[in-house]
Amino acid sequence: MRFVSFETAGRASYGVVSSDGIIDLGSKLGREYPTLIDVIRGGETALQKARDAAKGAPEHKLSEISFTPPVPGAEKIVCVGINYPARAAEYADDREKPKYPNLFVRFPNSIVGHDHPILRPTVSEQFDYEGEIIIVMGKEGRNIAREDALDHVFGLTLGNEGSVRDWLRHGTNNLL
Repeated sequence: MRFVSFETAGRASYGVVSSDGIIDLGSKLGREYPTLIDVIRGGETALQKARDAAKGAPEHKLSEISFTPPVPGAEKIVCVGINYPARAAEYADDREKPKYPNLFVRFPNSIVGHDHPILRPTVSEQFDYEGEIIIVMGKEGRNIAREDALDHVFGLTLGNEGSVRDWLRHGTNNLL
Protein backbone atom coordinates (compact mmCIF):
# COMPACT_ATOMS: atom_id res chain seq x y z
CA MET A 1 0.00 0.00 0.00
CA ARG A 2 1.16 3.52 -0.73
CA PHE A 3 0.13 5.62 2.28
CA VAL A 4 -0.26 9.37 2.09
CA SER A 5 -1.04 12.14 4.57
CA PHE A 6 -3.05 15.05 3.22
CA GLU A 7 -5.49 17.89 3.77
CA THR A 8 -8.71 18.50 1.93
CA ALA A 9 -11.49 20.97 2.62
CA GLY A 10 -9.61 22.15 5.75
CA ARG A 11 -9.45 18.64 7.22
CA ALA A 12 -6.24 16.66 7.82
CA SER A 13 -6.39 12.96 7.02
CA TYR A 14 -4.42 10.02 5.67
CA GLY A 15 -5.14 7.37 3.13
CA VAL A 16 -3.92 5.09 0.42
CA VAL A 17 -3.13 6.07 -3.15
CA SER A 18 -5.00 4.00 -5.71
CA SER A 19 -4.92 4.21 -9.49
CA ASP A 20 -8.01 6.46 -9.37
CA GLY A 21 -7.25 8.71 -6.39
CA ILE A 22 -7.06 8.64 -2.62
CA ILE A 23 -8.95 6.21 -0.42
CA ASP A 24 -9.51 8.22 2.77
CA LEU A 25 -8.59 5.90 5.63
CA GLY A 26 -8.85 8.71 8.16
CA SER A 27 -12.58 8.96 7.52
CA LYS A 28 -12.96 5.18 7.84
CA LEU A 29 -10.56 4.37 10.69
CA GLY A 30 -10.20 7.75 12.39
CA ARG A 31 -12.08 6.83 15.53
CA GLU A 32 -9.59 4.08 16.36
CA TYR A 33 -6.57 5.40 14.40
CA PRO A 34 -6.86 9.20 14.10
CA THR A 35 -3.57 9.65 12.19
CA LEU A 36 -1.16 7.63 10.09
CA ILE A 37 1.29 7.45 12.98
CA ASP A 38 -1.44 5.73 15.01
CA VAL A 39 -1.75 3.10 12.27
CA ILE A 40 2.02 2.63 12.30
CA ARG A 41 2.03 2.22 16.07
CA GLY A 42 -0.96 -0.12 15.87
CA GLY A 43 1.14 -2.83 14.26
CA GLU A 44 -0.26 -5.69 12.24
CA THR A 45 -3.82 -5.29 13.62
CA ALA A 46 -4.00 -1.70 12.39
CA LEU A 47 -2.40 -2.59 9.06
CA GLN A 48 -4.97 -5.31 8.45
CA LYS A 49 -7.78 -2.85 9.18
CA ALA A 50 -6.13 -0.39 6.76
CA ARG A 51 -5.89 -3.10 4.09
CA ASP A 52 -9.57 -3.96 4.53
CA ALA A 53 -10.64 -0.29 4.42
CA ALA A 54 -8.50 0.37 1.35
CA LYS A 55 -10.57 -2.01 -0.77
CA GLY A 56 -13.19 0.65 -1.43
CA ALA A 57 -13.45 3.32 -4.07
CA PRO A 58 -11.40 6.51 -3.71
CA GLU A 59 -13.08 9.50 -2.09
CA HIS A 60 -10.65 12.12 -3.45
CA LYS A 61 -8.83 12.84 -6.66
CA LEU A 62 -5.15 13.73 -6.31
CA SER A 63 -6.00 17.21 -7.60
CA GLU A 64 -8.38 17.73 -4.65
CA ILE A 65 -5.84 17.23 -1.89
CA SER A 66 -2.79 19.03 -0.53
CA PHE A 67 -0.01 16.71 0.59
CA THR A 68 1.27 17.11 4.13
CA PRO A 69 4.50 15.63 5.49
CA PRO A 70 4.43 11.84 5.13
CA VAL A 71 4.10 11.04 8.85
CA PRO A 72 2.78 14.03 10.80
CA GLY A 73 3.49 13.65 14.50
CA ALA A 74 6.81 11.84 14.05
CA GLU A 75 8.82 12.13 17.26
CA LYS A 76 12.32 11.69 15.89
CA ILE A 77 13.92 12.38 12.55
CA VAL A 78 17.46 11.04 12.54
CA CYS A 79 19.51 11.59 9.40
CA VAL A 80 22.71 10.00 8.17
CA GLY A 81 25.13 12.28 6.35
CA ILE A 82 28.25 11.75 4.29
CA ASN A 83 27.17 8.14 4.01
CA TYR A 84 28.73 7.07 0.73
CA PRO A 85 32.29 7.40 -0.61
CA ALA A 86 31.59 9.93 -3.36
CA ARG A 87 29.88 12.24 -0.84
CA ALA A 88 32.90 12.20 1.47
CA ALA A 89 35.13 13.02 -1.51
CA GLU A 90 33.07 16.19 -2.16
CA TYR A 91 34.52 17.71 0.99
CA ALA A 92 37.93 17.62 -0.74
CA ASP A 93 40.13 18.01 2.29
CA ASP A 94 42.71 15.81 3.98
CA ARG A 95 40.42 14.27 6.57
CA GLU A 96 40.45 10.56 7.09
CA LYS A 97 37.33 8.70 6.09
CA PRO A 98 35.07 8.66 9.18
CA LYS A 99 34.78 5.34 10.97
CA TYR A 100 31.08 5.95 11.72
CA PRO A 101 28.35 7.78 9.81
CA ASN A 102 27.64 11.42 10.52
CA LEU A 103 24.28 11.51 12.36
CA PHE A 104 22.17 14.63 12.74
CA VAL A 105 18.55 15.50 13.46
CA ARG A 106 15.80 17.26 11.60
CA PHE A 107 12.80 18.71 13.34
CA PRO A 108 9.26 17.78 12.33
CA ASN A 109 8.35 21.34 11.34
CA SER A 110 11.22 21.34 8.81
CA ILE A 111 9.42 18.74 6.67
CA VAL A 112 6.95 19.74 3.96
CA GLY A 113 4.55 17.70 1.89
CA HIS A 114 4.93 16.75 -1.76
CA ASP A 115 4.62 19.72 -4.15
CA HIS A 116 5.23 22.24 -1.34
CA PRO A 117 8.26 24.52 -1.63
CA ILE A 118 11.36 24.27 0.53
CA LEU A 119 12.23 27.85 1.41
CA ARG A 120 15.79 29.14 1.54
CA PRO A 121 16.47 31.00 4.79
CA THR A 122 17.56 34.59 4.23
CA VAL A 123 20.70 34.00 6.34
CA SER A 124 22.28 31.91 3.58
CA GLU A 125 23.19 32.03 -0.08
CA GLN A 126 24.28 28.38 -0.15
CA PHE A 127 21.02 26.49 0.08
CA ASP A 128 21.54 22.99 -1.26
CA TYR A 129 19.08 20.19 -1.82
CA GLU A 130 19.26 16.52 -2.64
CA GLY A 131 16.93 13.56 -2.93
CA GLU A 132 16.80 11.23 0.05
CA ILE A 133 15.49 7.77 0.78
CA ILE A 134 13.47 7.95 3.99
CA ILE A 135 12.98 4.89 6.17
CA VAL A 136 9.86 5.01 8.33
CA MET A 137 10.37 2.88 11.40
CA GLY A 138 7.33 0.97 12.57
CA LYS A 139 8.51 -1.00 15.55
CA GLU A 140 10.70 0.05 18.45
CA GLY A 141 13.82 -1.85 19.32
CA ARG A 142 17.26 -1.76 20.82
CA ASN A 143 20.39 -3.75 19.99
CA ILE A 144 18.61 -5.25 17.00
CA ALA A 145 20.42 -8.01 15.14
CA ARG A 146 21.23 -7.17 11.52
CA GLU A 147 19.05 -10.03 10.24
CA ASP A 148 16.05 -8.66 12.20
CA ALA A 149 16.45 -5.01 11.19
CA LEU A 150 13.88 -5.00 8.39
CA ASP A 151 11.24 -6.33 10.80
CA HIS A 152 11.31 -2.84 12.35
CA VAL A 153 10.74 -0.93 9.11
CA PHE A 154 7.19 0.20 8.32
CA GLY A 155 8.01 1.51 4.87
CA LEU A 156 10.02 3.77 2.62
CA THR A 157 9.34 7.12 1.03
CA LEU A 158 11.32 9.71 -0.86
CA GLY A 159 12.15 13.21 0.27
CA ASN A 160 13.92 16.32 -0.88
CA GLU A 161 16.26 17.45 1.89
CA GLY A 162 17.52 21.01 2.06
CA SER A 163 20.71 22.11 3.79
CA VAL A 164 22.14 25.54 4.47
CA ARG A 165 25.71 24.61 3.49
CA ASP A 166 27.52 27.77 4.61
CA TRP A 167 26.07 27.37 8.13
CA LEU A 168 26.35 23.60 8.18
CA ARG A 169 30.07 23.64 7.50
CA HIS A 170 30.73 25.75 10.60
CA GLY A 171 30.52 22.54 12.59
CA THR A 172 30.53 19.53 10.25
CA ASN A 173 33.19 17.12 11.38
CA ASN A 174 35.27 19.90 12.96
CA LEU A 175 35.52 17.87 16.16
CA LEU A 176 37.09 14.82 14.53
